[in-house]
Amino acid sequence: MPIISIVSKDYFEGIAYANEVNKPVMIDFTGHGCVNCRKTEEHIWVDDRIRTILNDSLVLISLYVDDDKKLDQVYISENTGEKLRNVGKKWADFQIVNFQQNSQPLYVLASKDQKVLTAPRAYETGVDGYLKFLECGLNYNRSQNHNKVD
Repeated sequence: MPIISIVSKDYFEGIAYANEVNKPVMIDFTGHGCVNCRKTEEHIWVDDRIRTILNDSLVLISLYVDDDKKLDQVYISENTGEKLRNVGKKWADFQIVNFQQNSQPLYVLASKDQKVLTAPRAYETGVDGYLKFLECGLNYNRSQNHNKVD
């Protein structure tokens, strides 16, 4: 079974790539220790329809909010003013500031120019609902001519 291609673990690199390939993005706020994230990957992303969309129609950006890798430079939280010294805290802060949520998984579909395409999706079981979420975002993206999706 083919795997899902995570294009980037960095938001800004993923957006740059989305602009190069002219595709919308799916931001996957996840964690190494996130049980519900693994459930989604193991029970939903394995569906052929989901996997095809994730691999062919979107740029997948997985942001690990529990990544303890040290940052090259200290960031200051836009939320709390706290110094952020590792990758996970940077992405967790990014999630809170931009989407007012701090739970994982959280899936956000956005155009290559960073406009949210449909309501973000938290953890839910069921392939059909996930497929509707993806199709809704892609259809809206097409209708707004944000970018071409094959």
